Amino acid sequence: MFILWLISSLGVLYSIDRYISPGLLIGSSSSGVLVNTTVHSTDPRISYSPLSKCARTLLGSCKHEDDPWEPVTYFSSGMVETFFQLIEPKDKSGSRHSASISFSFKGQAIYIYGPPRRHVKNPKEHVFCLDFSCSTVDVAKIYSDASRWNDEPVLLWSQDGLSGWRSHDVRLTLEDSKSTSGLFFHHLDFTVSEKDVPPTYELGNGEKIVEVTYSDTNPYISYASKTSQPSWSKEVFSMKGMNQSFHIAPVTAEQTGKSNIPEVRWSFRGTSVAVYGAPKRQLKHAPGHSELCLDKECYPIDAVRIYKNARYNDDPVLLHWTSGLNPNKTISAVLRSLGHNSPIRSGGEAITFSKVDFEAVRPISRRPFKITAPPEVHVKHRILSTDDKVRYLPSKKCSSFLRPCVSHDFWERTTYHTSRGAERTFRNVTSRNEEVSENEDVGLQLAIPRGIKSVDLYGAPRSQLVHLHARQEACLDDVCYPIDVEQAYLNVDSKSEDDAVLIWSMDDLDPNKDHTLVMRMMDYVKEIDKMVKGMTFAEAVLWEGGRP
Repeated sequence: MFILWLISSLGVLYSIDRYISPGLLIGSSSSGVLVNTTVHSTDPRISYSPLSKCARTLLGSCKHEDDPWEPVTYFSSGMVETFFQLIEPKDKSGSRHSASISFSFKGQAIYIYGPPRRHVKNPKEHVFCLDFSCSTVDVAKIYSDASRWNDEPVLLWSQDGLSGWRSHDVRLTLEDSKSTSGLFFHHLDFTVSEKDVPPTYELGNGEKIVEVTYSDTNPYISYASKTSQPSWSKEVFSMKGMNQSFHIAPVTAEQTGKSNIPEVRWSFRGTSVAVYGAPKRQLKHAPGHSELCLDKECYPIDAVRIYKNARYNDDPVLLHWTSGLNPNKTISAVLRSLGHNSPIRSGGEAITFSKVDFEAVRPISRRPFKITAPPEVHVKHRILSTDDKVRYLPSKKCSSFLRPCVSHDFWERTTYHTSRGAERTFRNVTSRNEEVSENEDVGLQLAIPRGIKSVDLYGAPRSQLVHLHARQEACLDDVCYPIDVEQAYLNVDSKSEDDAVLIWSMDDLDPNKDHTLVMRMMDYVKEIDKMVKGMTFAEAVLWEGGRP
């Protein structure tokens, strides 16, 4: 179970504490369970004003970046902590007047903290405004009473007894609005009453949990950016002798608006979902603010803090994990950038996507099986691309209603030699054919007889590929699964580049019934300027008694 692996992994303990649940359970009330949520200074929900801006020379050129907010980083209890403080401008062009920090929330209480005492010099009076009520706090007195040796954040202000059903706005400013430095913020906690805590899904008879992974190249993953220029690109790197990939999109100041930000979309059914970004070692841009939306509920992702506390290696970085989902409902997921709005400036930000894991509920095949071979015997049946058992789609075309339908083979035949010298044939079809309508399937169909427990599909050798891979899926008895062809070919070594490539497999078929397997292309283009992609088929392997 990948959930247990997550909990046991030290590298993601932080992410679990901060992102897996809405917060920490701190008690209960008559209206529900009280949950405490921590929002750190780097969280995308925190708004800083003013943001960084360019200080212009007399000629209009950019002299330097005026950064009003200085991030201060320190280590505490094995974690990298960050707080922001307002600093003096480098020249008179940098305005600090009416600087503020703001946050909106729904909750019954809020607690705002400053940095540990050892990091604070000459604290000034702060003003805390909650909705329309403001109060001045003698921060210098609070820090004078705080322990000099305590490395914990200091509570500056709190308010409870709030209406949990309505939205509240909190704002931090300096008592002297003309001050150009001295305002700081570490983190805040707010308390909310969760009336409807989602129940844990209980497996029924004949059900099991299956761990499903969609990599960044999965055909069910779509990338979008509402701009005239493509923003997403694929990066490939080597880890422990294996090629890995992730997608990355830079986020510029021009993409701050909601209309043109890069995003990733997919749909799934599962009890939980975990989303991962690029490995820390492979990240050449600063992690930008983002959010994950599951249907209409969105979760902010503090990527800055996550990556500061991630291990410096080639493992994907956990961005968000949530559970308590209904596995019988299809959920639409969107991972999107929140734009170029972080107070941290490091020469460019980006959003990355490596993979998504989710736990799906699948039926268990009936047992005991009655098959033609003993369970300990594994019989392998090969169906080659030239076999009559393979039905290629579309199989026939009619030139007009006055003429009879004639057989037309859209799949080309190519003969090749394997690494052992054996002669084989694979079939291939492209994503553009003027004679195929949009309502027709382009693919192939296989009839799987009783007694088969596993099936494998193979594509053409890597050395024989001509076109880029079209998006493909395999549908077993009308239940469809993605074929991640790009990942399959990513790790084909030079010794095997003349052999057929395993692109998809499925185990635990019910051997007591016949099955129908359809391999289908998901890309089809009519426009002449669109890139033509290809789909190949070399052979299928059916395992009687299961694979060894």
